[in-house]
Amino acid sequence: MPFFFLDMTVIYCVICFLLGAGFLYLGLRNKLKATIELDTQTREENAKIIEESQRLLQTQN
Repeated sequence: MPFFFLDMTVIYCVICFLLGAGFLYLGLRNKLKATIELDTQTREENAKIIEESQRLLQTQN
């Protein structure tokens, strides 16, 4: 009987480890996706600002 308890404890530890690793993976994946989206949005905004600045400089000259 003690071996059964030991085996179940190991099984529970492995299950908890896998669940924790899965949740960590999902969290990091979502954070990475959000960072990529924010980076893309920032690049688009910067491109618009540069275009507007160039247009204003051309109208001043």
